[in-house]
Amino acid sequence: MLTWMALLERLPTKDILIAWGMTLDASCVMCGDVIETCKHLFFEYAGTRLIWNEVFSLCDISREVLSFYEG
Repeated sequence: MLTWMALLERLPTKDILIAWGMTLDASCVMCGDVIETCKHLFFEYAGTRLIWNEVFSLCDISREVLSFYEG
């Protein structure tokens, strides 16, 4: 379900909530550096990149973590 919602860009990330009319701080809840988007949370945030790299390593995959739209 999470993957499906992410592909449809329907996860309630801050950028989406703001587009729906909510008034809130748009910065990422994890790093506070950039606007919180699905792409940032799953692929660009440094902590997530570490997790993906570890998953790739455990699966014996030698590949750089790309952004959602580059993959």
